[in-house]
Amino acid sequence: MTSTSGSAKKKSSKMYTSNGYMLFRKEFNKDNNFSDFNNMNRESSKAWRALSVGEKTIYIDRAKRGRGENKKGTFVASLDPVLNDLRGKLMDAINDSHNRLVAAVDDELRKAQDHIQRQRKQKRKQQEEDGDDDEENGQEEDGGDDDENGQEDGLHP
Repeated sequence: MTSTSGSAKKKSSKMYTSNGYMLFRKEFNKDNNFSDFNNMNRESSKAWRALSVGEKTIYIDRAKRGRGENKKGTFVASLDPVLNDLRGKLMDAINDSHNRLVAAVDDELRKAQDHIQRQRKQKRKQQEEDGDDDEENGQEEDGGDDDENGQEDGLHP
């Protein structure tokens, strides 16, 4: 395809287009062997892209991607309804999973708070019972948290 002649260089400078096969098509346009190739690729010279979803082939108009001032819509909006449905199902599944995760975290936090509160109540109840026993026996409770002046040091609750 590369040639050193001046005419080939002129052709190749004009041959770059968005669909990428113009160089090949222009050089061999009049050759009968490649007429079938040209007929096959006429559709690819248009701005279409094919996607394969399962057993179904979907053609998407590239012009609907939305570039510059000529925005005709977003790329996702131009997809076939099958892909839109799949996208919707995926987003629903993501939202559902997120909601379940948040609910599970909230439930675990609630359980942890309840457990902490039960432990505090049991500790207070135990301290009250220990305090009642000491008063009945005439003994004073000494927790060891007091300094030499009889005041708490503030390190322990």
